[in-house]
Amino acid sequence: MDLDPREVRVRAFFDRPRGPRTYLEKRFGIRMRAHVTRRLLGEVTGSTILDIGCGDGTLSLQYAVPGNRLTLVDLSDEMLKLARRGTPAGFEQHFRYINADFLDYEPDRPFDVVLCVGVLAHLQSLDSAIEKLASLVRPGGRCLLQLTDQASWTAKLGTSYASMRDAVCGNPYHYSLLRFSRADVLRSCLRNGLELAGQCRYSLLLPGMGRLPDGLLFRYQLFTLESRWLSRRGSEVIMLLVRI
Repeated sequence: MDLDPREVRVRAFFDRPRGPRTYLEKRFGIRMRAHVTRRLLGEVTGSTILDIGCGDGTLSLQYAVPGNRLTLVDLSDEMLKLARRGTPAGFEQHFRYINADFLDYEPDRPFDVVLCVGVLAHLQSLDSAIEKLASLVRPGGRCLLQLTDQASWTAKLGTSYASMRDAVCGNPYHYSLLRFSRADVLRSCLRNGLELAGQCRYSLLLPGMGRLPDGLLFRYQLFTLESRWLSRRGSEVIMLLVRI
């Protein structure tokens, strides 16, 4: 089967020389997503877990405990190699690593927990992605879904800055990111039987902040999560959804 041209570009971006290491060089964003994942899901035991677009596995590997079985899916073979290397000794038999587009992935049965973080912006269709995502969660199961809310002022500022940067330096992805609001995502989730059970919001970096030390950037994002006023206006949204 021929690959979709966009899928080819996404795969090429994340599998380019030093691509994964460059993408993961700044750890603050990954640390923040892992922190919020833990906050929303709490302890997870005796469960099947699917991590879509798993990257180096940071989000799902924190659930490598006896009784859990994890499936890690990513378009990038290089990312999956990093996830394999990060798997705790003795847990390898409880993990599956699948190099594929999750839209084409057909498991034997749906999962208890599905993580979809850092993925939606790289797809072509929001509704197709949510429909597929819902099919991967068992009834009563939970899904963690991350998005950048384009209705927020910080996302609008970041998008304007990125457009100017791309005009001068070129688009590093070589494809356009999919942009949508929290309301768009929530409507699609409800149409597909995913009901909101909780969420956390925090803010992206402001233009120019990326040069600051990694630890300081993590503390900044943590501050925007913990501040009631800033959190309500945060651009980054991680939703906890339940399949009804």
